Amino acid sequence: MLNIDVYSGVLPLGHPSTAGLEFEMSQLQQRQPPTAAFRDVYPRVIHLEHRAQEDFLIGESGESDGEKVVAVAHVTRQPDGKLKIKFSELGRPPAYEGATELVIGPGETRVLQLPAIATDKGDGTLRTVMVIKTLVK
Repeated sequence: MLNIDVYSGVLPLGHPSTAGLEFEMSQLQQRQPPTAAFRDVYPRVIHLEHRAQEDFLIGESGESDGEKVVAVAHVTRQPDGKLKIKFSELGRPPAYEGATELVIGPGETRVLQLPAIATDKGDGTLRTVMVIKTLVK
């Protein structure tokens, strides 16, 4: 089973956005649920879940403080049982640039922090954190 959770929030200009974030990211990497303080700043905007038996396309969009966030990926099962995830859209469109891909094995977790993006209103930055994990069968 593949689970992808996307947390995103708009932080006002001058907000101490990185205060405590490194600790939160390490907790997420250890498969700990996000704290209430983390969810206050970065609410979950996308939850994707899919059985990882064959190749598939997975994706959804969500909204955070009026900013659209998307995650669309093609997932391919590798001969060794790992999953290759290649994102075609990730973050706020049309700001997405380049390709992001990773290989993840059973029982592994990856936490990605996307680059901060200035909002269209110019009053803050959109911050996005992804938690990608697989369950062991």
